[in-house]
Amino acid sequence: MSKPSRNYQTGRTLGSGTYSVVKEVVDVETGKEMNKEHTRGHKDMVLNEIEMLRRISGGTKNMITLSDYFETSHNIYICYDLCTGGNVFHRVCKKGTYVEGDAAVLVRNLCTDIVYIHSKGIVHGDLKPENLLLRIPENNSPVMIADFGLARELGKDDDGKTSLLTGVHGSPLYMAPEIYGKTGYEKPVDIWALGVITYFLLVGRTPFERKKDKESEKRAILKGDLNFEPLQDWRSVSQTAQDFIRRCLTLNPNERMTAEECLEHEFDLLPKQSGSDEAPMSSADIFQLSSFFSVDPLAEKAKANRIQIQPSPHLFSESPQNFRILVPPFVCLTLE
Repeated sequence: MSKPSRNYQTGRTLGSGTYSVVKEVVDVETGKEMNKEHTRGHKDMVLNEIEMLRRISGGTKNMITLSDYFETSHNIYICYDLCTGGNVFHRVCKKGTYVEGDAAVLVRNLCTDIVYIHSKGIVHGDLKPENLLLRIPENNSPVMIADFGLARELGKDDDGKTSLLTGVHGSPLYMAPEIYGKTGYEKPVDIWALGVITYFLLVGRTPFERKKDKESEKRAILKGDLNFEPLQDWRSVSQTAQDFIRRCLTLNPNERMTAEECLEHEFDLLPKQSGSDEAPMSSADIFQLSSFFSVDPLAEKAKANRIQIQPSPHLFSESPQNFRILVPPFVCLTLE
């Protein structure tokens, strides 16, 4: 158990869900404001997240930066960059889909971070719009990948080859077919999720949604049953963007683009369409979208998680007095 290296004063409640409460807190010494998320349960996932954040923290311009962490007898605290713009999912629900150039800038941002994450031998495993945080409320906000609770580190077998990860976990509509098929998986699952995210940014829904039931959606993913319909939704989307999505959603993970190849694709080279009108969503579409994804993310994650994560035994061995606050303001997450 370690003690906090800073003093934090808790303020008003900003939001709450089934498993979490978000409160406003202030660093007493600096006066910096931040968020504090109080989460019940899922301790292994939070410990795993800290371990993953330690390895990738601040690796790129927009990469999440772990600022502080400590444990008390009841809680675990993680402090990292403050994001005031909400997440990409809520942004699409509120403002509508992205115009293509702006979507390309966001995706390029993600690809850069995914390249770095993969270079560290880590698979995020739960990329989705809800886990993409906007640093500021403005339309040109950089995006930060968050929620590394399901991230896994790739190992090596006796022959020095990368060992495939196992287990069924993630968010169903963003999970790659090899996860559903239980054939083992590695980095390409993040590229599959990137393709689903890109599709969502452009038309406001995911490619494998089916009206029948969850099993029909699973079958569509396993078959790679991808289409760009209805046509009116795709008239303003270029063939370049559609090709990018197809190459991310290639059924065979060995034929899928790598994160580096994604950055070289023509879609990711499109300029930002500054000042372009966003494509509005109808109230019916927003209602359907919000209803479909209304499950609390932590509850969904708990149901989907089928792995036992073993946190590092040295996770809290560092003296908090020697741990430097890197980039205030920051978010503080607590676990009871």
